[in-house]
Amino acid sequence: MGQLPATFRARMARTLMVYSIFAVGAAVDLLLGGGLILYGVTVARRIGVVADSDGVVLHGPFGSRRVAWREADRFVLASSYPWRVSLRKWDGSWVKAWGLGASGIRHGKTMEESQQLVEALNNLVHQHGGFRPRTIEPIRQLL
Repeated sequence: MGQLPATFRARMARTLMVYSIFAVGAAVDLLLGGGLILYGVTVARRIGVVADSDGVVLHGPFGSRRVAWREADRFVLASSYPWRVSLRKWDGSWVKAWGLGASGIRHGKTMEESQQLVEALNNLVHQHGGFRPRTIEPIRQLL
């Protein structure tokens, strides 16, 4: 006689247990995968910048933000990692422009593409009243 307590299970029970573990794992993978696909279809496809006659809408993964042309100073591409694009506003604050930055993969080509996007956006800012001369700001600081 062996030591008690002892557990006895049929081979089929062990097999079913293993299959159920894989089935639960597959279900979780399916839910996570489906959630990522849903996120990609509903949110991630909107990430970027949309320009219209009133200003720009900066769509990010957590929401959108509108900046009027009169508030925009210029778009800037960071020259170091993470090579993101940000919009500088006239009040000195910054707003990140998601989806326009360069990638670490094929960095040279993506940096050129990002720079072209920034130049096109800055042309729009300039056409709609951005890039105003900064001569007034130092005078206001002296007063």
